[in-house]
Amino acid sequence: MHKPVSLIHIYLFSLLLVILLIFPLLGIFWIKQEVKAFRIKSDEIRTEYINSGKETIKSEVDNAVAYIHFIRGMAEKNLRRRVREKTLYGVALLNGLYQGNREKMSLSEMKLLAHDVLSSLSWDNGRGYFFAEDLQGNEIINPNNPELENTNILNLRDSNGTYLVREIIQIAKSREGEGFVSYFWNKPGYPDKLLDKISYIKIFEPFGWVIGNGKYLDDEEILMKEETLKSLEKFYFTESGVFFGGDWFGGNLFESPEGLDTYRSSKEIDSSLVDKFISVAREGSGFIESDVKNRSSGKEYTYKSISYVRGISEWEIYIGSAIDLSKIEKLIALEQSELKNRIRDRILGIMAYIAVFMLLSALIVLFVSRRVKNNLRVFKDFFYHAAHNLTVIDTGMLFFRESVILANSANHMIAERQKDLNKLIESEKKLFQILEAINFPLAIGSANKAEYLNRSFRDTFGYTLEEMPDLEKMWELSYPDPDYRKQVQESWVKAIEATEGFTRPFQKQYCTVKCRNGEDREVEIDFSMVGEQTLTTFRDLTKYNRREAEKNILEEKLLRAQKMEALGLMAGGVAHDLNNILSGIVGYPDLIMMSIDKDHEIVPYVDAIKKSGLRAADVVADLLTIARGAASTKKLCLLNIIIDQYLESPEYKTLESKMENINLIRKYDPGLLNFSCSEIHIKKCIMNLIMNSIEAMPDGGDLLITTKNCYVDTPFTIGQYMEKGEYVVMSVKDSGHGITEEDKARIFEPFYTKKVMGLSGTGLGLSVVWSTVQDHNGGIVLKSSDKGTLFELYFPADRSNEVIELESSEMSNYMGKGETVLIIDDEPLQQEIASGMVNCLGYRSASVGSGKEALGWLESNKADILILDMIMPSGMSGFHTYKEIIRNYSEQKAIIASGYAQTMDVENTIKLGAGRFIRKPYTIEVLGKALYHELRKK
Repeated sequence: MHKPVSLIHIYLFSLLLVILLIFPLLGIFWIKQEVKAFRIKSDEIRTEYINSGKETIKSEVDNAVAYIHFIRGMAEKNLRRRVREKTLYGVALLNGLYQGNREKMSLSEMKLLAHDVLSSLSWDNGRGYFFAEDLQGNEIINPNNPELENTNILNLRDSNGTYLVREIIQIAKSREGEGFVSYFWNKPGYPDKLLDKISYIKIFEPFGWVIGNGKYLDDEEILMKEETLKSLEKFYFTESGVFFGGDWFGGNLFESPEGLDTYRSSKEIDSSLVDKFISVAREGSGFIESDVKNRSSGKEYTYKSISYVRGISEWEIYIGSAIDLSKIEKLIALEQSELKNRIRDRILGIMAYIAVFMLLSALIVLFVSRRVKNNLRVFKDFFYHAAHNLTVIDTGMLFFRESVILANSANHMIAERQKDLNKLIESEKKLFQILEAINFPLAIGSANKAEYLNRSFRDTFGYTLEEMPDLEKMWELSYPDPDYRKQVQESWVKAIEATEGFTRPFQKQYCTVKCRNGEDREVEIDFSMVGEQTLTTFRDLTKYNRREAEKNILEEKLLRAQKMEALGLMAGGVAHDLNNILSGIVGYPDLIMMSIDKDHEIVPYVDAIKKSGLRAADVVADLLTIARGAASTKKLCLLNIIIDQYLESPEYKTLESKMENINLIRKYDPGLLNFSCSEIHIKKCIMNLIMNSIEAMPDGGDLLITTKNCYVDTPFTIGQYMEKGEYVVMSVKDSGHGITEEDKARIFEPFYTKKVMGLSGTGLGLSVVWSTVQDHNGGIVLKSSDKGTLFELYFPADRSNEVIELESSEMSNYMGKGETVLIIDDEPLQQEIASGMVNCLGYRSASVGSGKEALGWLESNKADILILDMIMPSGMSGFHTYKEIIRNYSEQKAIIASGYAQTMDVENTIKLGAGRFIRKPYTIEVLGKALYHELRKK
């Protein structure tokens, strides 16, 4: 048997051969020589570029300065031409004024007119103006110095001592009568500053005036300077040039064009560099080397620059141009890149030599490598089979000593592992059976990795271990909403921290888990550590929570109904008494108005009493709605028409004054179904909801009214109990401040309001809405946030059709023909009011105070129709009274008049044969229509 050879020894000998290679040293020597030659060539290129650039920028700047001197020489010539044109224009203007008015006006009047005209004329933004003197030296016109007008300034001298006015008069008296005058004069806006001024004067002989117009030379020079610099900026600022300029005080002359990679103006130059430019410009001209910061590409970097600057002392400015040395550096960088390529090629050559040498080395280790490969193959086969079959290694197949030692250790490990594996298999089998049999979801993991999900977990949530391999994936699938996931994770972390290393119990977590089929399940989660393993259990609370929610909703509805019923009983009793009181306030004004002339002085007061009574009656009607529901009979209506009728009513027109910044939007369903309703109460609902929306938007906004058809398929579809079927839905939505959660719970209670009682509301508006909807077997949905509030009113739809006849409002169409009307009412005042109205309507009236009296009266008299009160405390109600009457007089007609709501007694009385129901207090018009229609009904 051969002796094993050490693999480490062979590896060390091979490394020594590679380290001793000399090729890298030769490569380093060659690279140094190439770099040295590159540096010499770069210096030559840089020197040549700088010399050429200096000649170019100097030529550009000299050309620009020559252009400036040429333009400056034209300033005085242009000024003389312009002032002469203005003076001749003024003289022509006076001549036209004189010729047009000499037959109409005196000479003195024309002079005054001429003074006003020339004084108001100016040019060049007020810097040019007209002046005038007479030949005796009296100042006639001087807008700049009005204090000199009407004074003699013959001896006035300018700052050089020249008798200015005398010189002007001398030119005016010459043969030409016109000419230029140069002098120093104060400038408008600068009263204490005398500047060189050139004027042109001309004699106007009809007035004996010398007319003049002048301009300051510095204004012309400033204008010419601005135009010159603009021309330079346009001409020299090209894509390839670098041109700049400034004054001797640090100011900038040119704007910098966008998109260029070098500085274009003094704004982009450091203040220290600007100071150098000014210093050189004051001396004449010169070159300046500097470092410049470039910011045009969004990134700031510094580069070398050479600038040429030349000063123009007359304007105290400098003009300059620059060359960017970064361009030559880019050329040098290209040469440097080529050098790198050559070095790379040389290195590749060296590596080729090394490869050849390594090939020779490989021949030396070939013998060893074959043996190593054989040993590795033995170990490879061992580890591959050991994972499943626990096989051992045959040491006789190994060549190296180290391999034999490792093989003996591995064989011992396999023997011990076999014993432990048998025990572990049996234990895991039992544990798996137990976990699969547990009837609640359970998950086991470690180090943020899921290792096991039991059968109950898979059945409940639908996920398998392959779909939830780690904790991150489990979070993502269970809580897909990122915001909710973050909330659950934060709560989970706090619960873990509270255990203080699981020395305290884990606080159970309650959350909603998204299942694989999309269903949401509400669960209770418990968590614990078992060694290094995490154990998470789940308790499904979905069905339990749903049952509790439904129970709470029903309890809440019951409590609200009981509360509203109690409040309704109280409101109904109060309303009944108030209606009887209001009957006189509403009824007597009609009787008074019919007994006096329309032009009588008390008519407005009586009308005001009636309107006040009707407004009070409306409040009582709201109380009645809360007490017993809608007080009128219901008829088939179309919701779209009811809304439009209200929006065209006088009540809404009054509200429009408060809707200055509110945009009303109507969106109707053209195929909206009919519904049976009390029209007046539906309109009150619309009015109350619109009023609330207006008050919720003090700064304005959008008010949206929509209608639609809706089918409710389950009792709790919209959060409250409603019968299945088709519904007509009206929505009123505003963009106001919204309703708080506290107010939502009580907003439909009577007299609950956040408004100032008596000023902006009674607290009954939404109570009326709630009662009306309940009376119509409908439902209400309220949604509100800080972005606005939405009310949705559901009314049962009716697919039947009905033709509604329109009634005439003319009283003459409802007058009686002497028929007898028996009034049955326990209130004497109400008997008196009703009798007065009946008599005014052309009927004959009779009154009794109880049902028993009515039966006695009918035994000896005949009544064509009864006016029947429903609530009479004498023992017989209106229902029982009418029931007794029709036993003996089956064809007896009647109308019901009550201050209470339309109760079951009213409904039963109508079923017995009674006609219309009218609510107290009623007007003569309402009573007349009811009597007329009921008497003529077959």
